Amino acid sequence: MASLRADLETARAIGVADYVKANLVAQIDACAQVAETMRLHLASLASDERAEVEEASRLLRRVRAAVISLSSQSEADGGNPTRRGPRGRQSCRQP
Repeated sequence: MASLRADLETARAIGVADYVKANLVAQIDACAQVAETMRLHLASLASDERAEVEEASRLLRRVRAAVISLSSQSEADGGNPTRRGPRGRQSCRQP
């Protein structure tokens, strides 16, 4: 979501068409709505279930970091890095 906000600020600074800015705002709003829904659902879980989800989240972050590290090493060695999405970023991901 941070990269979408940065894109919006850039779009405003360079004076792009209104429909481009509206699209970025819509994407930011959609991501914010997904994040809020996830927060509410997480808050409704029993403490043991919430702990399991939080542990799984920690493990996924570690794996993603390792994949990014390997991808960077591959790129340095001349390999083809795997793209992560539009323009290399993940969509609607909370830090």
